[in-house]
Amino acid sequence: VANDSIAYTQYFTYNNTGKIISIAETRAVYDTLGINTKNFKTLYSMFYNNTSGKVDSITMKKGQELPGQTFHYNEYAISKINYFAPGTAYIGNVQKVKKSKGEIDSSGNFGPIMEEFEYSFDNYDDKISPYVLLPFGYNLHTMLENDLASYHLSPNNPRVFTISGDTLPAPIVQTTTYTYDPQKYALTGFFG
Repeated sequence: VANDSIAYTQYFTYNNTGKIISIAETRAVYDTLGINTKNFKTLYSMFYNNTSGKVDSITMKKGQELPGQTFHYNEYAISKINYFAPGTAYIGNVQKVKKSKGEIDSSGNFGPIMEEFEYSFDNYDDKISPYVLLPFGYNLHTMLENDLASYHLSPNNPRVFTISGDTLPAPIVQTTTYTYDPQKYALTGFFG
């Protein structure tokens, strides 16, 4: 492990139809001397829409392992994923993700929401997202690491994204243009 690094392991659990239903993660943080300073456990649970089969919410529970203490999760985040509906120009693409965060008490109960963010995606093109070539598990993992990567679950490419939240003074809006290869896959634009 390099200086000032994080090392983690993720264990994926699948249901009987092959869908990822949970990811258990352990994460170790190392200081600049390579000494392990903190350890965390995170559990992600995925829920799918019965009609579309698409993931429509993710619940995250996280806690720090402290030496000599019983482990418990002490923070949560719930992400609700909305897709453009049938009959709209961008059907099947991620429209927005609303993420709510709060604390978990020692009994495992979720406390009140302390922070909310919304990530909106719009003005999709009619070309192909290069992320459709990658496994769903990879796209899901990148989304868990970076909420803006939620559009990786879309078949097309958004040209506008907006981030808003109760701790942001004003929404953040970004736009992009894409270039494409001969098969209509995006080559440049938002990729993060």
